[in-house]
Amino acid sequence: PHQISVIANLAPERMPESQETTTGECYLAYVGRISPEKGIKTLAAAATVSGLHVKIAGPGCLEDVGLEQSHGQLEMVGSLEGQALSAFYRHARAIVVPSLSWEAFSLVCLEAMAHGKPVIASDTGGIPEIIQHGVNGWLFPPGDAHALAAHLLKAWSAPALAEQLGRNGYDVYLRNYTSEHHYAALVDAYHKAQSISVEGGFRIAYGHPTEPENRCDWHASARQPLQRG
Repeated sequence: PHQISVIANLAPERMPESQETTTGECYLAYVGRISPEKGIKTLAAAATVSGLHVKIAGPGCLEDVGLEQSHGQLEMVGSLEGQALSAFYRHARAIVVPSLSWEAFSLVCLEAMAHGKPVIASDTGGIPEIIQHGVNGWLFPPGDAHALAAHLLKAWSAPALAEQLGRNGYDVYLRNYTSEHHYAALVDAYHKAQSISVEGGFRIAYGHPTEPENRCDWHASARQPLQRG
């Protein structure tokens, strides 16, 4: 029978296991591009309902989604990378992922967990596979600004709870989403594929298909490279 291995993404950056303590400014945060499917209008409405301030790091402007650039509850900080982005995560109370569209696998959720931060996210797509409600964050129905506002208020008014959920998320990250786990799972999938025999054999291909010099095909039973004509 055919077998499928599902390998999760990995967060590109990882906090030290000691988890540095942050001091000074604290805020609720959104990381990502400014576009309608990302639920920015839902976030704006939730910020207004809750009366809380949210910082947004990412490309685009609020006018792209039909909001005033000077929205009172949202602060644009622009696109961040590297240490600046890592610092933005570290100083946040919680990270908000209010997507309206299907998210196959949210990298922002992983980055937040790698920085020990709880995630407030839409219950859509693959997000519930990463975020467990009440364990390492909170989930809400996509587009429900009032439900999102309630979770924003909870994260803001209960810092000890938010910190505990962030630590839970960091533990989940260490168990499942580090580069070590990712590469080990990838190698294991190749080994399993090479050990399976199906009628007519099968191929494992890797490398970019438009770059044949970087590609190698293996036959399941022979364990030898196939000749390409």
